[in-house]
Order: sequence, then C-alpha cells, then structure tokens
Amino acid sequence: MFLTLALTDPRRVAQGTVRLQLDWGRKVWKVAPGQKAWVRVGYSNEGAFEWKNNGVIWIWDKPSGKAKTTPLIIWDAPVNQLDILHKAGDGRLYDPKDPAMKEGHFHWTIEAASAGKAAAGPSALRDKAMGIINANLPAFPALDEPPNCLESKAKTKTASGGTGCGGFPGWLIGMLGPDQFPKDKVKLSWEETDATTGKKVAKSSLNGVTDPTIGWEQLALAIEKRRGKPGSLWFLYNAQEPNRRPKPGDIYTLKQPNGWFRHVGVMVDSTGNVWKTADGGQGQGFAVGYRARTFVPSTGELTGEDKKTAYLKGWVDLEALVEKPGA
Repeated sequence: MFLTLALTDPRRVAQGTVRLQLDWGRKVWKVAPGQKAWVRVGYSNEGAFEWKNNGVIWIWDKPSGKAKTTPLIIWDAPVNQLDILHKAGDGRLYDPKDPAMKEGHFHWTIEAASAGKAAAGPSALRDKAMGIINANLPAFPALDEPPNCLESKAKTKTASGGTGCGGFPGWLIGMLGPDQFPKDKVKLSWEETDATTGKKVAKSSLNGVTDPTIGWEQLALAIEKRRGKPGSLWFLYNAQEPNRRPKPGDIYTLKQPNGWFRHVGVMVDSTGNVWKTADGGQGQGFAVGYRARTFVPSTGELTGEDKKTAYLKGWVDLEALVEKPGA
C-alpha cells in the first residue's frame, strides 16, 4: 500500500510531497531515496509502524545512536492492507528531523490500485462492482456466515466437501445487471461421493454467468467460440508475463498442484505480492468476505483456501464479458 503525503510546515506552507509505502505483513514503512521533502521529516528511509486502536498509525524512526522517534502520526488511518473505506485523511508531524517542521501537518491519500502497468483508472463497470462488494461484505478479516448476501439460511460444507465459492461471481454479475452479459450456458459434469452409500454418483448441471458455478473457464471459452474471438475473455496466467494480472472485478480461478480446480472468486487488487480478493466459500463453507493472498509471480502460487497450496490458473475479464452489439 502506498500513501502520498502532501506536507506543510506549522504555518501551513506547502513543503512538497512524500510517497510512503506501508508493508502490512512486516509492519514496516519505506520511503524511496531521493525524495527531498522527506529529508526534513525522517532520519532514515525505513522503519516500523504501529496501528493504534484509536484509528491512527504511528511511524517510528531511529536516528543513529539515539532512541527511536515518531516523526509523524497518520490520522483516520487505514486499518489493514484490504481497507477500502479509509482512502484519505490528515496527519501531524509530531517529532520530525527538522525542528522547524514540528507541528506541521499533511494530507494523505492512498494511491489508486492498478493491475500490472495499466495507466488508466478503473472503468465505471469495475467501480460499480467494487461498490457492490464493499456494500455487502464485512471489513477484513471478518466473515459473514449465512444468512448473508448469497445464502438465506445457515449452511455449511456439503458431505463431499463442496462450498459456496461458485456462487459469489454469479451473484455479482446479477447485481451488476444481467441483461448486459451473455446468456450462454455450458453443461458441467462431475462425480460426487454419496454420503449414505459411499459410492460415486454422476452429477451434471447447465450453468450460465449468473448461476452458482465453478466452470468459469469453460463458460468463457464457450463464449469466445460463439463470438469467434479466441483469447479475448479467458486469460491463463503466464509466469513469463508477471505484470499481466487480473483487474478489479475480474473472476479468477485457482488450481491445485495437480491441476484440478481449487477455488473461484473476484479480484479486488492484484498490486504487489499481497493480493486482495472477495470470495464466497469461506469460513464453514458458505461465508463471504475479503481475503489477503500472498502471490509468487515466478510460479503463480497464490495462497489458497485453508492455506492449502494453490496456483492462479487464469481469469475472466469482467469488461470483456459484457455483450457488445454484434458480438
């Protein structure tokens, strides 16, 4: 997470900006060398930070040979890596390196999330998707067990271990307005173990983009074929192109080490190596919530459900999924 700080001295005279990185996993802040405005504030370019339960972050620094100091305090601060509610605020220069800056102020903003090197901001459709998710999911790391936005009554994993992860993407498409999306359906077949007899039972279902389904790869490929546009909707992850990643609102899938399906969910932010996702199939099997998933670009490994090894298989592009005239 990166914050842009617009600094002022005690007389509210502008003193430049600073780009400050917060590493929530290690609870470490960093400032890239060469930022002139930081020279008057901090002694070093890296240190620890502490989130307080009164909604502030203390930035700690340590001058050479001296006790640690608190050069600045961030007010109304983000609470974690997945916080999408606290996007901007103010702060105080509490004990900066230059005494003339003491009691100065700053306004901070979180840099807009972007996937890969895309320069453009999120589309209206992606913004709407994030708004719907934000309005229906609890703040990280909490989970909503049923009843929730997907389930009307209490529910847990099925006898064969099935969860509700496949319901979340279809629910989101329905909330976005299903008329703008394809009506294609594909038949999916699988086997389940009968809880009573212990025997394998053949199962199948016909699924579209608003249905609870894990078959998003098959759906996307079928839509591409019907449109005559292969490679336009379903994207396999390629470790040779680590900056080509799913964007906010895209529907991603995880696979097991053997290639079998592991999970499906919706991307919130694929910036850096700690990704933010919105998912069903959590908790006891049918809870919804935000997840933080560590990503390894060289292998595609992405923290899976219950911390089991999983890899990013691919994703469906939300904007490309919209049915255009003549498609």
